[in-house]
Amino acid sequence: MKPTLIEAEDPVNAWLKAVRFLAENGDVFNVIISMENPLEFEDSDLILYDPRKGMETARSVEDVANTIFPKRSSKWNLADAEFASYYCRAYRRLLHKGPRSWGMYFLRLIDFGSKHVNQLEKIISGLGGWGRNHKAAFVIHFSSSETDSPRPLGAPCLQFCEFVREGEKLSLLAVYRSHDYYLKALGNFVGLSRLLRYVSERTGIPTGSIICHSTYAYLASNRNRAIKLISEV
Repeated sequence: MKPTLIEAEDPVNAWLKAVRFLAENGDVFNVIISMENPLEFEDSDLILYDPRKGMETARSVEDVANTIFPKRSSKWNLADAEFASYYCRAYRRLLHKGPRSWGMYFLRLIDFGSKHVNQLEKIISGLGGWGRNHKAAFVIHFSSSETDSPRPLGAPCLQFCEFVREGEKLSLLAVYRSHDYYLKALGNFVGLSRLLRYVSERTGIPTGSIICHSTYAYLASNRNRAIKLISEV
C-alpha cells in the first residue's frame, strides 16, 4: 500500500487537493494530509464548500467540526475542568436528538470509557510539566476494545490523535480508519485545528502543523457531488 502525500498550507486547500486527487484516482488507502498552517482559514470558505449544497441530508461543515471540538467562544476561558463539565452537559443533550449526533468525538475526549477520563485535561497537564526536550508523543484515544466492537460501519472513524512538540511548536497527528472526503473531511480538519489551537493556548506552546492519516479515503457515491461542489466555487 503505497501512501499518497498531499501537502497544503491550510485545511481548505488541503481538502480541495485531496478531493481532486480522489476524483481523479478513485478511493484509495493511505492518504496522508499535511497542513502547515492549520489555523489559516476563513469561515466563509466553510460555507462555500458545505456538502449540504449537493445533499440536503448532509451535516454542515460546522456541525462536523463540532463533533471534534466546539468553536472558539468565551467558554474557552474557563478552567479546564469547568470547560469539560460545561460542554459534557451540552454534548450529552445533543445525543438525545437522534442519529445526526453520531460521532461525538469530543465526549470521548473529555469523558472517555467507564472511568470517565478527561483526556484533554491530562494532555494539557502533561505538556505543561514535561519540559521542552521530550521526544515522545502524548496520545488521545477515541476508540478502544472497552467501548467499541470491530465492524466496518458504525464504529468511530477517528481512532487516535497524538500531540508532538517539535522544537518550539506543538503539532498534531490524527489517524482515521475510514474517511469520507465529501461529507466529513473538511469539517474534521477544522475540528482538529480547534483542538490543536485550544491545547496550544492552554500550554503556551506555539501552534505547529497537523498531519491527518486517512487509512481509507473515499468519495464513493458522492464523487460527482464533490466534483460539482468544487467546480462551482
